[in-house]
Amino acid sequence: MYFSETERVEIKESFPLSYHLELWGEILQLYSMLLTAISLVVLPIITYFQGWKVLLFIFVPTLLFFFSLFMRAKAKNILKKSGFYYDYESDSVTIVPQKERDDIPK
Repeated sequence: MYFSETERVEIKESFPLSYHLELWGEILQLYSMLLTAISLVVLPIITYFQGWKVLLFIFVPTLLFFFSLFMRAKAKNILKKSGFYYDYESDSVTIVPQKERDDIPK
């Protein structure tokens, strides 16, 4: 999720891969939470009639959720490695070049 429209637009223009990973990660996360909620309501009814084998379906939303977390973390990692910096107070974006990042002591 982005703090402001300025941050979102700059990421979309400068780092489209990171933007799309974040976008699809959020969509997958939303659908996985929705599927989890539905399965928690429906699965007890189905297991009463079909047996406990149906409980394996709860793992699908869980795997989707963890995959979406991985996608969002990868998007943030791409921004961090590229030197993307967002200043919350001034609502401005700075991309620090590689040479300047190498000069900063760790």
